[in-house]
Amino acid sequence: MRLVREALTLAVAVCVAAGAAACDPRIPLDPSVPGSAGTGGVSGTLGPDAPKGGGAPGTDDGAAIQAALMMRWNVVADAQRGAFDFHWGSFEQFPHPTYKGGSAPAYQAFAAVLLAFFRQADDFDFLCAHHLFSLRLVYIFPSGQVGLDTSFQALAADFASPGAFGDLPPEARQALQEYRDRIPSCASGAPVAPPPDAGVSSPDASAPDASAPDASYEAMCRNYCQALFETNLYNCVSGGGAADVCAAKAPPPELCYQLRCEPMLVTASLCLRQCDVASGLYDSVCGRDASAVFTAALCPSAPADHALACRRGCDPASGA
Repeated sequence: MRLVREALTLAVAVCVAAGAAACDPRIPLDPSVPGSAGTGGVSGTLGPDAPKGGGAPGTDDGAAIQAALMMRWNVVADAQRGAFDFHWGSFEQFPHPTYKGGSAPAYQAFAAVLLAFFRQADDFDFLCAHHLFSLRLVYIFPSGQVGLDTSFQALAADFASPGAFGDLPPEARQALQEYRDRIPSCASGAPVAPPPDAGVSSPDASAPDASAPDASYEAMCRNYCQALFETNLYNCVSGGGAADVCAAKAPPPELCYQLRCEPMLVTASLCLRQCDVASGLYDSVCGRDASAVFTAALCPSAPADHALACRRGCDPASGA
């Protein structure tokens, strides 16, 4: 711990000397972990680790994988939104807790999202298959100044550490340690056995039967994908973005359907949670003026009606 404190003291001195306002000494990232601070230049693309089967930086494949990664992260982050919002809105502004106040509760909330992301469906396998554990996760300010520079591998190592900032619960740290230990084998291409509870949740009666997809499941899942699209859209608009620009930036529902619905990864309970998140953001945009007439394309109905329609879409078989 003495060496860590000395390293932090040195980091503060360097930041002050350089006048780097974005330099935050609260996060001592391990430089031996790919993607940690100080590992070289910054790229807003997928970086040197070209995704398996193509997707080199700057290509359409690379952009599609970026969009898919952000969508997968936001499925978890938006469903767990509470006092802290870890929605990943811009690829070059990864929502690290440093930029959410940097408090211990912010770090605890982020660790919960990170762990849930690793556990959610096939997200860990997606990171592995596309070599994304060493993908550089950066935060670039509007001035162009680079703030945090990390990676999923570095985050797993940082938050699994016994001395991790935020005083994480032991069970959360242990679970993250298990995922941290899987990453090197994943990177080497060796077979990786998941931890016993990876991706396992309590039995969900609303979970679809993977052997029998039907029209009811398809309708529910398309409703979920629409809610996910609206989550991204209204989150962007509520932050001051233009509706057309925000709509173009949000991953389209069809991409969600291909990634989440065709392999039958969405449950009705997840659909309901996504509706609740989307409805809160819809209300923030469309409920500002109670006297508004909801005829615009952006706000086609009153918030209460919009929320009810979304929730009904999560159970189309009920006929409600």
